[in-house]
Amino acid sequence: MVFLSLTVEHYFMFLGIIIGAMFSLFGVLLKENLSRSKQIKLEKLKLYDNKKRKAYVKLYEFTARSFFNNFPPDDSRKDFLGIMQDYFKNVKPNYLFFDKATKKELQKLESQYYSLITPEFISIVPFEEFFRNHLFKIFNNINNHIESIFEKWDKF
Repeated sequence: MVFLSLTVEHYFMFLGIIIGAMFSLFGVLLKENLSRSKQIKLEKLKLYDNKKRKAYVKLYEFTARSFFNNFPPDDSRKDFLGIMQDYFKNVKPNYLFFDKATKKELQKLESQYYSLITPEFISIVPFEEFFRNHLFKIFNNINNHIESIFEKWDKF
């Protein structure tokens, strides 16, 4: 019977306390949810950057192996096919992580490879000329580009 003896002001006071508590609880839950969402996005970004860094490291290792293992060349065709087997095993799975400049250089390798193994494809540059004059320039361009990317990452 205590509730019956309360005035209208008391009811509004209790109602105000309940509404204030609900707003406080809602604010805390909203803050936690936004914080958790941002934390998840940050973790995803860290994972992506880590995968991207590993992809560039594999590419750098590939170019270094290709350059040093095939210089001076014994059999240019066989050496290039070996390079491309290594490419398809270690580099191609990470292709989506690379930027446009890197992809452009890698496409030159792929184009030459497909023209070498498929007679229907005709390369713009004959294979021997490509192997002697362009291949190691491509590797050098890729290495220089990767080094500049890592310098940018190291600044952060």
